[in-house]
Amino acid sequence: DEECATPFLGAGDAHSLVLHVTPREVTVSHILAHVLVHWSSLDRPEHVVTTELALPSMAFQPAPLSVKIDDMPVFGTQGHVTWVHVRLTNHTISGYIVDVKIGSDSSEFLVAGVVDGHNVQVLPMETISVTIGLVPLQPGHLTLPKVEVVHVDSNETFRVTDQRVTLFVVPDNHTTSAAMLLA
Repeated sequence: DEECATPFLGAGDAHSLVLHVTPREVTVSHILAHVLVHWSSLDRPEHVVTTELALPSMAFQPAPLSVKIDDMPVFGTQGHVTWVHVRLTNHTISGYIVDVKIGSDSSEFLVAGVVDGHNVQVLPMETISVTIGLVPLQPGHLTLPKVEVVHVDSNETFRVTDQRVTLFVVPDNHTTSAAMLLA
């Protein structure tokens, strides 16, 4: 990419790159990226040789259980419950018992429903929904509680990859029109 910063390396220099990749869909292999290396000597910089190096393809295992948050509202109202639906889908032919936890680092929300852990059995090839009520205690951009799903036997954690981080909360006496939401 032409907009990338170009590091210049001398003889014996090394450069490392660390990627954290979470695929949205499972395929046999993913090509992560290509790296362009421009070679030239200091005494003749006009002679440039370009080499394109493909980073190794990665194979991702499909997750046995997927976690998705459905129907997250655009905004909430202070003191009124906002319903959040956590959808658990088992993609295997064996059952899972998972512990669903909703954690909040602050006192911005009251949480109704699953709070300190709730064991849920997800049967093979089944999709179930766990409903959680969030009551915002103050207006503004509030940090949403984190949803954590942990396999009871193996202690493996399943993450929501596309969870929103904040919720905008209006005061209790605030009126919102459709025109304001589109702006």
